[in-house]
Amino acid sequence: MKARHSERHVRTHRSVWLAAVILAAAPAPVLCDPSLDFAEPHRTIVFSPDRPDRCDYFFVTEFNLGVTGVKSQDGVDRFLFTDALGLMRNIDRTRAVGVSVDAHLTAGAFRFAPTIRLKQWLAGRSSIDLSLGYATTSIEQEGVAGPIVDVRYSPTTWFHVQAGACRIRNVRSIYYYPTYHVGEDSQVQLHAGVGLGGLPGVISWGAQGIAFVGLMAALSGMN
Repeated sequence: MKARHSERHVRTHRSVWLAAVILAAAPAPVLCDPSLDFAEPHRTIVFSPDRPDRCDYFFVTEFNLGVTGVKSQDGVDRFLFTDALGLMRNIDRTRAVGVSVDAHLTAGAFRFAPTIRLKQWLAGRSSIDLSLGYATTSIEQEGVAGPIVDVRYSPTTWFHVQAGACRIRNVRSIYYYPTYHVGEDSQVQLHAGVGLGGLPGVISWGAQGIAFVGLMAALSGMN
């Protein structure tokens, strides 16, 4: 009886020891650990601006609203509206460069400006951007003329605040006789405002399109 009891005790002890070894060697339930951060897959190109560890290229889709120092009886003339479409490339761990075509609207004048862009990534997805564009216009054309520079801070990929400077031309008169003469003045104006990027920027384009169609319909109904 004692031998059987001793053998049974040894078997129980071995079973407990083996179960302990198996439990110790078993992998931890990874999915149950909320503290783990799984990295997003790296992609060649993405829609919204993103860091170099997540993509190589990203699109620029922006809408900007700024206030200038233009003096006018019409308060709307003080606003500078800008839509931008372009492409940027992450060149190293903290910087991206690219180009865009920016459409500037102020004082009823619509101008295109090819633009060079530089982005410096900060913590998270925040960044500081520098853009330099140039609007080519004839002397008879009002609105943004010549270089336009902007510096913006983006706490997220879809919202930013910005400040910059540009030259805005105002045509006062045009004489064809006795000689052709354009009476105009252009001044460098500082501007500051806010803007949207990524998908919110594209949504704002749709809102602008709807507003433009509504305005054209209202004007046609007045004729």
